[in-house]
Amino acid sequence: MKKLIFIILVASIVNIQQAQTAEESIVGYWLARDSIFEIKNCDGALCGEIVQVFVAEGVDPKSILDSNNMDPELQSRPLIGINIFEGFNGEFDSKNTLKGGRIYNPRDGKS
Repeated sequence: MKKLIFIILVASIVNIQQAQTAEESIVGYWLARDSIFEIKNCDGALCGEIVQVFVAEGVDPKSILDSNNMDPELQSRPLIGINIFEGFNGEFDSKNTLKGGRIYNPRDGKS
């Protein structure tokens, strides 16, 4: 009986770790062509924020604006701090692609 309980306990722990691994595998800092963004847990969903923009020496990264945004009112905001990845619940489909949510591309201003 003790052996059966131990096997069930180990199997449960393995299943929990596998379920967490998919979401946690994308949480962290990611390097893009001209920036670094961070994917993290935000109120039970995954979100991503630009944390660094690579610019020429002497240029303040905070001076780089979201000039390609479709909304003229948002074109004057700095790229650093923009939420570019939101609303994903951490569920993956059969192709290991995140389901739901939205990704904003500051290069063309589209989601």
